[in-house]
Amino acid sequence: MDVLQFKTAIWNLQRSIAENANALFSSVAAQNGLTPQQAALLLELAQKGPCRMGDLARTLCLTKTNATPLCKHLEEAGYLTRRRGETDERVVWVTLSPQGKKAATQLETAFEQQIQPLFQPEDTQELELVVDGMRRLDSLLKRMRSVLEHITQEGE
Repeated sequence: MDVLQFKTAIWNLQRSIAENANALFSSVAAQNGLTPQQAALLLELAQKGPCRMGDLARTLCLTKTNATPLCKHLEEAGYLTRRRGETDERVVWVTLSPQGKKAATQLETAFEQQIQPLFQPEDTQELELVVDGMRRLDSLLKRMRSVLEHITQEGE
C-alpha cells in the first residue's frame, strides 16, 4: 500500500466509522431528548469528571466556538454547570449536575440494552481484535503526527 492509498483508506474508514457510530448512538440520544453531540458530551463528563472547555472540545472533535453553545444549552437544561477558573478566568470548567449524572447513567443503560442483544458470545474475540487494531492504528498515527510536528518545528 502506498501513501496515497493509506491516506484514502484512513479518510474513508474514519468517515464511515463516524457515520455508523453516530447512527447507532442517535436513536438512544433522541430517546432521551438529546442530540448525539449532547449525549457524547454528557458521557464524556461522566467518564472523566470535570473538564476544561478546551479539553472537552478537543476530546469531542469540536471547536471551542461549537462547544460553548452546546454546553450553554445543556447548562440551561440543568445537565451541567460552567464556572470560570479561579486562577485564570479565561479557563471555563464544565461539570455534570446531579441531573446530568442521572441522564448519563440513563444513556449508558439505554445504549447497552439496545446494543447487547446484537452481540453473540463468539463476538467477544472479534471485538477484541477490532479494538486492538484501532489501538495500533492510533499508535501509528500518533507516531506519524509526532514526526511531522518535529519536522515542522525544525523548518520554522
